[in-house]
Amino acid sequence: MAKSDERPVRVLYVFGTGHCGSTILSFVLDTHPAIVCLGEAKPNAKIQRRGPKEYSCSCGAQVRECPFWQELFQRVQQQGLPFSAEDWSNDYRYRNRLLNRAFETRLALRFDALASRLPGHHGRNRRIDRVNVASMRAAVELTDCEVFADASKRPSRLIRLLQIPDLDVQ
Repeated sequence: MAKSDERPVRVLYVFGTGHCGSTILSFVLDTHPAIVCLGEAKPNAKIQRRGPKEYSCSCGAQVRECPFWQELFQRVQQQGLPFSAEDWSNDYRYRNRLLNRAFETRLALRFDALASRLPGHHGRNRRIDRVNVASMRAAVELTDCEVFADASKRPSRLIRLLQIPDLDVQ
């Protein structure tokens, strides 16, 4: 993943439920000069199904036209990883609802270490881990910040991020 001379990306993970005020907290966090907060680090499933025309940056531009997001996508892609407004490859959720539910239940989360040993699931998660590290590192570098704040709120995402050695998640 990261080069040996790179420090882990410092990540502040906002954990909560829907309608808990995390969007407002994201905007407040993003005003701090040492923190970059992109809200939820990946669009929710409903927005992803509608396509990139539904996802806007806080600057007002659509993500696929925003200069910041275009530079972030390009930096991740330069590492040979897919990532774009059309392909949010940093999202651990399966597009198949049945598979997603199987890996998102409380019971499945308790057995995440075992599930991670499944060949297809393990390889998929490792690729998504690399995209998350690359995108978080790119956001921190682009904004000259020290901390990446992720307001995704999902317990399964937090569990995965905590297992990535290139991230220092709090």
